[in-house]
Parts: sequence; C-alpha cells; structure tokens
Amino acid sequence: MVGAEAAEATGLVGGVSTALVDTYRGPPVHAPGRVVADLADSIANEAEAMAGIQLVREREELFDPVTSDPTV
Repeated sequence: MVGAEAAEATGLVGGVSTALVDTYRGPPVHAPGRVVADLADSIANEAEAMAGIQLVREREELFDPVTSDPTV
C-alpha cells in the first residue's frame, strides 16, 4: 500500500479533511487530508520543498491524481 492509500485506509485523510473543511470558503476541490498525504508522499520521495509534489505527480501510475502546486 502506497502512503496516500494507507492514509485513506486508516482514516487519516478523512479525519484531517473533516477538521479543515470548515476553513474553506466553499467546497474544496481536493480533500485537505489528501493534500497532506500527497505532501507526505513527496517528502518520502526526497522532495525538499512543497513544489516537490511534482515528484509524486509524475508517478501517476502509482498514485491517484495529485493536487497542483497552487493548491498545495
């Protein structure tokens, strides 16, 4: 199981999303918890900055669609 999948399966994505969804002006395009999980995956793949999420985005065969840099 890949990091973001594990985060979904354990309820981490849902928990973080529930905690943060009230901070959005409208419905989020990407679940806040999923953004956090994608960032964690990028760090695990040696990213040194938030823009490093591109490392995860380039491996779409392993990960679901990943949020854009501006969303992060």
